Amino acid sequence: MAYLIYAPAVVALIAYVTTVAHQEFNSAWWSAYLVAVNAVAFIVYVYDKSVARLLGRLRLGFLPLRVPEDVLVWFLAFPGGALGAYAAMYFANHKTSPAEQEFRRRLGKAFLVQVILAVVLFKSGRLPEDRLDAVIASLAGTVVRTVETLLTTAGVL
Repeated sequence: MAYLIYAPAVVALIAYVTTVAHQEFNSAWWSAYLVAVNAVAFIVYVYDKSVARLLGRLRLGFLPLRVPEDVLVWFLAFPGGALGAYAAMYFANHKTSPAEQEFRRRLGKAFLVQVILAVVLFKSGRLPEDRLDAVIASLAGTVVRTVETLLTTAGVL
């Protein structure tokens, strides 16, 4: 059930922050995306730790308010937000206990894939910045327009 809430919310938030960063700082879409995905990853990881602490104190661990680990890894860290995820882990002491070693291993794999992909693209000299910018602009615009349509239909906007 939590996937139905957090996964689309994370995607929409990344798209919105990417669009705002691109417009406000007049930056390339790919750099706005990297800033956005890392900022959102940091915020969501800190949020998850805050909810965990609150639910632990109130003894309400049965409430499904935590962000699923797959969302933390595959929707935030893997698509470019690994640095924000690592920063939040150590800032908020999130998923740093010995019991969370498997989570850190999955996060490390996501980061390793990002590094290898970046090295291969930069070494080959084939970083298609124009195409990458066009794809990110299109995806962010589509997600933002979809969310705006949904909110307008629901009467929120």
